[in-house]
Amino acid sequence: MANEKQKATLFSLIDQTMQLNKEENDRYLSLIEKDILYKETKMLQSIEEVGIEKGIEKGIEKERFSLLSKLIQSGMLTIDQIVQATGQQYDYIKQIADQINRGFFADQLIKE
Repeated sequence: MANEKQKATLFSLIDQTMQLNKEENDRYLSLIEKDILYKETKMLQSIEEVGIEKGIEKGIEKERFSLLSKLIQSGMLTIDQIVQATGQQYDYIKQIADQINRGFFADQLIKE
């Protein structure tokens, strides 16, 4: 069974990294089309890719939130100026400002 999993992983790696010509690709696809473990490996890779994407999006959102919080807390710019400079929605920046004014700390405000 371990050998089959290794084969499925190898097929998946080949599929992701190698550029095959049409004849090679057709032959490759005919070899793996009935391989259930290959299909499972591809599905797991897709799930992993979605997880990585969501993690990146969450990291970007946290960084955006942190930057906006710092701009608001600096008091150097109005909300309108922050909207103009960042392109963020007025309501989103206003919501952050309201929460800061109520005494929340930035790490408590980040949306999960």
